[in-house]
Amino acid sequence: MADIFLSYARPDREKIAAISSALEGEGYTVWWDKALEGGSRFALKIEAELVDASAVIVAWSQYSKDSVWVADEASIGRDSCKLVPIALDPSPPPLGFRQFQSIAFNAWDGSSHSNEFTALRNAIDRTINNDNTEDRIACSNTSNRTPWVAVFPFASLSLQKDQEYFADGLTEDIIAALSTNKQLTVISRAATTPFKGTVLNPVDAANNLGARYIVSGSVRKMHEYFRVSVEFLSVDTGAQIWANRYDIPAEVILSISDEIVEKISASLGAHMSWAETDRIDRIRTTDLNAWEYFQKALGMCERGPSIASRLNEVFDLLERAIKADPEYGYAHAFMSWLKFIVIIYGLYEEDELPEIMYAATNHLERARELAKGDPFCLTWVAASECYSGRYERAVEILSDVTRINPGNIYALYILSMALAQLGDSTAAHNTIDRARTLAPDGGFGLQYNWFKGYIYFLSGEYKEAIDQISKHVEMHPDYGFSRVLLAIALVRSGREDDAKIMLKKAINVNPQLTAKKFELVLLAQPNRSEAALDIEILNDYWPDQN
Repeated sequence: MADIFLSYARPDREKIAAISSALEGEGYTVWWDKALEGGSRFALKIEAELVDASAVIVAWSQYSKDSVWVADEASIGRDSCKLVPIALDPSPPPLGFRQFQSIAFNAWDGSSHSNEFTALRNAIDRTINNDNTEDRIACSNTSNRTPWVAVFPFASLSLQKDQEYFADGLTEDIIAALSTNKQLTVISRAATTPFKGTVLNPVDAANNLGARYIVSGSVRKMHEYFRVSVEFLSVDTGAQIWANRYDIPAEVILSISDEIVEKISASLGAHMSWAETDRIDRIRTTDLNAWEYFQKALGMCERGPSIASRLNEVFDLLERAIKADPEYGYAHAFMSWLKFIVIIYGLYEEDELPEIMYAATNHLERARELAKGDPFCLTWVAASECYSGRYERAVEILSDVTRINPGNIYALYILSMALAQLGDSTAAHNTIDRARTLAPDGGFGLQYNWFKGYIYFLSGEYKEAIDQISKHVEMHPDYGFSRVLLAIALVRSGREDDAKIMLKKAINVNPQLTAKKFELVLLAQPNRSEAALDIEILNDYWPDQN
């Protein structure tokens, strides 16, 4: 096997031949596709050389930046921290590779004594010798800061070929599903496939690839059904974060394979988010980057007993994220959504409202500009659209998001709310129950009773709303807004005395609440006459706050 793998686009072949010749003149062994022998299995040979090379030189140009082959080869070099990029012209590399400094070769004169060739030789030597120097900072920082995930080939515990095909397809589909989250780096299948069938410790293999998390699993035939087992591990500790098994009748396994992938990817996404929050909690707040500030804020919202009492802390984290990276769309979208929540829940003093509304609107506008098709960023944009009353727009965005990744639990929860506001309670219930089925603890799983109760409330099913919202209030006692809606439902059910007690408790936990603050929220209901009656109930039963 060669020291160096050269990745390039066909129109640059003449330049690559000159670079290869110069490198060989310096004593390196070089592999590029010119070395393919007649009859070689093209993809397998390239993959084997890529994995075994000590350095992967990727020649970026106007041609290679659009090549899927070069992108795949560059991904393997990046994922294994042995990428050495060079630039044959001023064209920027594709997204995902711009944080790596390319050595400019557009003016190279062919000499092995030139400055650019000397820089290339030094970079190769540092990569081969595994020196943690400047040329590898981007690689090491990326792998250490945002999550890198290695999905290893699922093992087929049978000699049947069709079962092996199913296991391989399952691996590929899970990689594709996780890759829709642009905040994750999912190591390419080409980089993990060589480990198929090996006895190598997966933690050691993941360390070689720079991964922080491992997904592995197996498929086994068990009489009349197949058992799919999945395990999610931390590379840092070797500890199991999550595991599950799915028993599927043999006669339907192919027809429901997409559903299995959705369940697995949804659970992986939820548990990875929680694992990242736990990891970040062990880092000093002053040492975090934009992603980590955002993830810490998200973790506080989805896992804490209540966000109402911790809003200032969450806002501080998001402001730090935006300061660290003003172009970070996730933080802008999440900030906007939380500002609208403050308005809806009445968690403000009267003189603060204009400033909060201005901030919510500005962050939403910025997030719209920065989302650029990123499904997870668009999820939080849609959350802001929904909570600012643009329900049709929220449904439009989230329908697209869930088509790309049906296992996006956050998107399903917000979509259920938007559908309920538009009066489609059946679709709202189906959507939130699907989220619950896919990942019982994922996304806003701890807020399930609130979402479910609110859907019942909007459709006038007050008995069911009381049951669900009461469960939410028990878990989250400092949500005054929940208690206010519960009080209205209690009045609607003839329990006026209980409603009066509930309203007093709402004001005790959130003293800023007033009946007036809830008028706009209640008027956003699909049934305006019912909304008017709800406002009348609040005005009649609201306790004297003097």
